[in-house]
Amino acid sequence: MRSSLAFAVILGAASGAARSEPQRPQPHVERRVTNRVLTFSPETSTAVPEVFLAPGVPTTLIFPLNINEGATRLADPNKFIYKPQIYRNTVVLSPRAELPAGAVVPLSVGLEDGTLVSFILRGATAEADFQVTVELKMTKPHAPESLQALKQTIARLQGSLDECQASGGSSGISKIASLVLTNEPGSPAARTFESHRVHAVDKQSRLLVRVHHLYRLFSQSYLLLTVENRDPSRVWVLDRPELKLRGGSESAALKLVTFDTDLKALPPEEIAKVVVVFETPAQQSGQRMSITLLEKGGSRHATLDFEP
Repeated sequence: MRSSLAFAVILGAASGAARSEPQRPQPHVERRVTNRVLTFSPETSTAVPEVFLAPGVPTTLIFPLNINEGATRLADPNKFIYKPQIYRNTVVLSPRAELPAGAVVPLSVGLEDGTLVSFILRGATAEADFQVTVELKMTKPHAPESLQALKQTIARLQGSLDECQASGGSSGISKIASLVLTNEPGSPAARTFESHRVHAVDKQSRLLVRVHHLYRLFSQSYLLLTVENRDPSRVWVLDRPELKLRGGSESAALKLVTFDTDLKALPPEEIAKVVVVFETPAQQSGQRMSITLLEKGGSRHATLDFEP
């Protein structure tokens, strides 16, 4: 009985000692660091090259052209890798820890000439990349010469646009001259020019809309208004205006001729001028006009009534 009890005590002490023995640390993984050259060519266009990362080893990718940071994307929702450090034609990658086995992180790097090159980032096993030099040998290489040619094309187009804008004023004057010729002297339609100061202000959908002037020339009316974008985080883009004549015995939509704005995309806290041209209606006493500014691709619309 005593021998059995002693054996149990010894067995319990031995098992307790086994439980209290600390876990041995995982052996440190020894890796070699390497420098490689990756070539992008028509023969390799269907393969996405792999880059191997290890903690404590910053991996530098070197490109033949400067990098467009806005076109560079790291698809890393699990935050395995620190934010890439980009300077001119280099990208430095550093993982936070060992990448899990089988984990892949896609990386796309945009260059200043529009070229986009893609990589797959993996955890290193025996070798970790220290420096990777990227060479581009494409059939139609995106070289600095092609960038210069693009700049020349843009310059030619800008010159053509300037010529169109310079002749726009004279063509508008010619249009007014033709309107004068088509109207009989003394007829009601031959009225020359009217200007009315209009006071109308309203705040809707974080937009402050003001109506300033209404000009009338022959059969058209020109409405000048301003729009202030008071949303601190969203750009506002005008899709189109709509106008209606309200009150009296009739209420009808007005025919829109054209419209324009000095800011095609209105940033937060900015003010845009808008001119709306429509066919001048025959008004009855007590009628008011209503204008609705519709947002392109959104629901931030604004409607404002005013007396012409």
